[in-house]
Amino acid sequence: MNSAAKIMLDARRKAGETLRAMKKRVELAENQHCRSQPATSTIEDLGLSKSQSSRYQQQASISDEEYQEWVADVLANEMRELTAYGLR
Repeated sequence: MNSAAKIMLDARRKAGETLRAMKKRVELAENQHCRSQPATSTIEDLGLSKSQSSRYQQQASISDEEYQEWVADVLANEMRELTAYGLR
């Protein structure tokens, strides 16, 4: 179970990194009514809700070192489950 959870968390962190990079490059509008350029996408265009986008970016903001340490700790303790909630 924890192996699948790690894959999911890794993917969400990558999505959060990508969203932040897109915002920085002005490729992602803050909302669907604010399109700075015709080619700009919105979170909704990407199939995400605003809360998903926020959660993924929050998860991506945790340093790789801290994240890997936390994952190793959880995986070493078979009584714990790897969840996004535990990542906070």
